[in-house]
Amino acid sequence: MAHLVRSEPWGVVDLDLTKGHVFVREDWRYSWTTASGQAPWTPQEQLDYHRAVDRAVWGHWSERARIQVRPGAYALHPDTDHLKWQIAGRALTLSFDVRSVRGKGHWEVTVKKEASNIERKPQAVVKNETREIFLYSTDLLVTKARRYEGDKPHFGFSVPAHEFGHTFGGRNDEWRPGSPHNHDRESIMNIGRTLRARHLVAICHSLGKLVKGCTFIPLTTP
Repeated sequence: MAHLVRSEPWGVVDLDLTKGHVFVREDWRYSWTTASGQAPWTPQEQLDYHRAVDRAVWGHWSERARIQVRPGAYALHPDTDHLKWQIAGRALTLSFDVRSVRGKGHWEVTVKKEASNIERKPQAVVKNETREIFLYSTDLLVTKARRYEGDKPHFGFSVPAHEFGHTFGGRNDEWRPGSPHNHDRESIMNIGRTLRARHLVAICHSLGKLVKGCTFIPLTTP
């Protein structure tokens, strides 16, 4: 068996035992709406928007971390013991993908077209309880973010990549004043673009269900 695959409500986790690679995929079903005065989305605009989202997710999340595998006691789980020693001690690579689907998806995604010169850009939202995502055409224009009014801006911020991080594990915004990670401006779940080990806990938990008897530990920059 070269692959072990687990479906979660938020996506699919595919463990390639031969390559030592973890592939995480989410299926998004889009709905396209427009603000007053805006022309309807064209098929090409819809395709371009999804491609931009997919590139942002890949660029900010893929190949940015490894997952260390530590096997537990032998024979605790006879059904997967023959598998866990294939990956024991390895540092698994990790990549992510967002796929646009017409049928049922993991997420219902509504994208609203706004004027590109709108003064105050609306804020994207992820609702984990209903698996809904609300995005805007202007999200692709955002390149910097602040935690609060007057804060020093952080450049290189990506709205799609940040919101993607909310979709597995339901992680809270780290830029909010009450967050224990509010000080970590570089974090992708704050106003930066850096992946942290804490952002991959849900994926490691899913891998633990695939190969019982192993502990999966994310390895990223501190």
